[in-house]
Amino acid sequence: MTDAPTAPAADDAPKGLPRVTFIGILVLVVALFLLARGPVWRNPWNADALDSAIFWSYLPIPVLVAIGLAVARRFTIRFLLLETMAIVLLKYAITFSLALVFWAVAGPPPAPAKPPPPPAKTSVPEAPPPPPTPIAPEQRGSVRGVVRGPDAQPVAGVFVYVASGLEAFVFERPTDPIHVENDGHTVRVSDPANKGLALPPSLVVARAGQTILGRSLDGHLHTLVASGDSGGTTFNIPMMSSGVWSTVVVREPAKVSRLRCTVHPDSETPGALVVLDHPFFTATAADGTFKIEGIPASKITLAAFHPTSGDGATDVTITARAEATADLRLEKR
Repeated sequence: MTDAPTAPAADDAPKGLPRVTFIGILVLVVALFLLARGPVWRNPWNADALDSAIFWSYLPIPVLVAIGLAVARRFTIRFLLLETMAIVLLKYAITFSLALVFWAVAGPPPAPAKPPPPPAKTSVPEAPPPPPTPIAPEQRGSVRGVVRGPDAQPVAGVFVYVASGLEAFVFERPTDPIHVENDGHTVRVSDPANKGLALPPSLVVARAGQTILGRSLDGHLHTLVASGDSGGTTFNIPMMSSGVWSTVVVREPAKVSRLRCTVHPDSETPGALVVLDHPFFTATAADGTFKIEGIPASKITLAAFHPTSGDGATDVTITARAEATADLRLEKR
């Protein structure tokens, strides 16, 4: 009696792609890399063509492997993944080696083309400011007074300034900038005590035509937005997280504006900005008194502002070589 033939053990069953099919797929995808966008070796520094050739040579590998396994009746997900990975790795090694050869033979890449020159600026340069109005010392006067709060008590650190009445005069503009910083809690003037005036640090006093520099101190992005009660925006500049200074020039005088950060409106205390076209302003002393000298003789409106105590105004006539008096009462809004 002869023994019946036995089936091959499971471990002896053929696995994966037949060798001829495996080599055929590898040769095909390498050929796609070389020829899909024209002969790669003719211009190996063409990044667009090279990227496209790489993409189209990798894309069909899973499909070709699946077809080869199905024809050989050996398709399983395991074989699909293993054979695809093997061809991808071999293909990468071959094509990268070929690319190194092409780059070595072609020499260094060509220099990039120079960008076209920027268009010539055609903007008309800004006209210089008009010269200051000559005012003789004998045509000037002064005003003295005291500022009281809603409770009739003197208030220190109140900003007192000429709000109107000097529009007919031109005064010299300052050339030094004002530095404003945001520490993550509020905006404040970093100049020493607002040029020596005992004003709240969150009150920025600028002159028309003066430069304002703003920056962030806490490593976060902020904005420096000045807006009036009517909703108009005087300026809006970024305060970069890097701490670099941003610049804005305030061209026109403006009454008290609100300074705020629109990135963190709920967590930061707003400040205030006053822009004047003259140098006649001061701050009240500890007893609420003030004095402004050198005002041209005219009828003016004298105003007072404090971020927490309120504001107020009164009309005053400035007489040459004389001192006027004016008491102001603050009212909260």
